[in-house]
Amino acid sequence: LAGAVDDGPASSLSVDRFNKVLEPKIDATLHLLDCAPAKTSFVLFSSIYGLLGAPQLTHYAAAYAFLDALAQNHDRDVLSVSWGVWGAVGMAHRFGDAFKTSIEATGLRFIDLDQGFDALFHLEPRGHVAAIPCADWGDYVQHRRRRRLKNQPLVDHFGPPVVIVDDPPARQTASKQ
Repeated sequence: LAGAVDDGPASSLSVDRFNKVLEPKIDATLHLLDCAPAKTSFVLFSSIYGLLGAPQLTHYAAAYAFLDALAQNHDRDVLSVSWGVWGAVGMAHRFGDAFKTSIEATGLRFIDLDQGFDALFHLEPRGHVAAIPCADWGDYVQHRRRRRLKNQPLVDHFGPPVVIVDDPPARQTASKQ
């Protein structure tokens, strides 16, 4: 159930639709924390959409923001990894080429399995959030401007999140400028 799909703009979401996505993520996380021995460390898989938001994913963003806040405010060693979009596995992979094209049009790129696992193995659960997006941030900002998307204080005021996994072609392009 934590992978429930029910996309839509916030204005179209009923309480039931919102909770369909929110509750499984929160309930499962709290249940695991309650059942595990006291000294157990946790790694929570969150999403970059909890940090960046998305017009069709407000309920997902709320659920992931909860996981991120829990990691920062829990008395255990909890790490919340705010993943970008995975390329070969996960929910986004199941939606096909049209979905992949729409994601790439936003400036976000798909995380390669090797890149993602390499980044994960360099992290330690110490009560924080780690963002692991794969993106061309120039394209991302341009997309948001074209769509006149606002209310994204993280990017608008502080710049893009720290990128641990970067898009190699974007890095090559940036180095040539």
